[in-house]
Formats: sequence, structure tokens, C-alpha cells
Amino acid sequence: MNGQRLDLRLRCTSLAGNFCAELIVETFVIGPLATNSYLVINEESAMAIDPGFGSCDLLIAAADKFGATIEVIVNTHGHWDHTYENHVLMQKTGASLLIHPLDASLIEFPEQSLLSTARTPIDVQHPSTPTRTVDTGDKVELEGVLFQVLHTPGHTAGGICLISDEAGVLISGDTLFLGTYGRVDLPGGNIDDMIRSLKSLSNLNPALNVYPGHGLPTRLADELSWVGSL
Repeated sequence: MNGQRLDLRLRCTSLAGNFCAELIVETFVIGPLATNSYLVINEESAMAIDPGFGSCDLLIAAADKFGATIEVIVNTHGHWDHTYENHVLMQKTGASLLIHPLDASLIEFPEQSLLSTARTPIDVQHPSTPTRTVDTGDKVELEGVLFQVLHTPGHTAGGICLISDEAGVLISGDTLFLGTYGRVDLPGGNIDDMIRSLKSLSNLNPALNVYPGHGLPTRLADELSWVGSL
């Protein structure tokens, strides 16, 4: 349902076991491909993830509701349905924009990100320039809560996941879905890379809550059986 919002409040603890904060994850299902755009809020700071078509005003309104400022935008990969409103969200909030270097050209030249096998009933000519690129081992901080970047190619060459063991959250983009994985038959996709990426996720804490790029959330523990059989 386009524009549908789901929210989840999580109590996260620091690695030392101390009370940290109430982390809020809000999901907006937007655009013609029912893409999940996320707003992650910790205290007065917010991170927008994959601001697809029709998401900008929803993300800003949600941040305002919680008295938070969108400080950073992260693209899990460069396809247009996850990046369409990068430019306007940056203009309205002044937030920085992060993406893996191998997908940076897809947002700088968005005609490259057209999905050749999907209908695209909208104009995708909205380029954006990343503030910086990120790769495995880099960290994104949200008011003291750290999200680790993990490069997970397969759906695209520059796909990434964001992981916070502290908060129990895995933002998986189009790498891992409930019961399946992202398409590998589009330009930049590769099944061998996807299998390696999924295997790397199996090394993470199985208790992580998974927020995918499309579809319903899941738990990593519930996906490990089929991932292990690949």
C-alpha cells in the first residue's frame, strides 16, 4: 500500500550493557515498486534510508513528529526506486548522502539505474552526488548508536547492509528478503556475489531484526536455514 507507515520502537543497550536509548524505526512503503523507505530515529538525530519516489515529505514529517533532524541519508544501492528523492531530501534537510563507490554512478547518472525488465512510469532524471562513499568496516553513527557497513554485492555491484548489534537491527536493502533474496538478473547483478553476500550475513547475530528493501520485516534467525542451503 503506497505511503503505508509501520513503526517499531526498540530499546537498545550499549555494548557495556547500559541503557542506551529508545530507537525508533519507521517504514514507509512507497512508489510503483512498493519500496521500503526507512527513518531511523535516536533521540534528536535521524537517518533516512533509501528515499524512494514519494518519500521525502513523509520522512520529514515523521522526523518532525519525534523532534528529530534528518542528518544522514544512506542508499543501500543505486536503483532509482531506492534513490529517487535523494536530491530533494538533501535540499530540504541539508543531510549528507552515503552510498558504496561501485553504485555512486547510478545516482549521479540515474538513467543507468533503470530496471530494464520493469515498467518505469516515472521520470528518473534526478541526479544526486554522494557526500562520501562507504564500504565494509565503515561506520554510520546515530546519536551514539553505531551502524556497521557491510558490502553485499549481488543485486548490484555496490549493495550494502547496515548492521547495529547494539540495537539489534539489520537494514538489508535488496540483498535479503523474507524467505528469499534480491534479483540477480538485472545489470550489475551476479548470483555468485549474491551467494557470498548471503553467506556473510549468516555470520552475524541471528537475533537481528531484518528490515529489507521490499516486503515485510523478518528475523535473521528465521532466514538462516535456507541461506545455509545455498
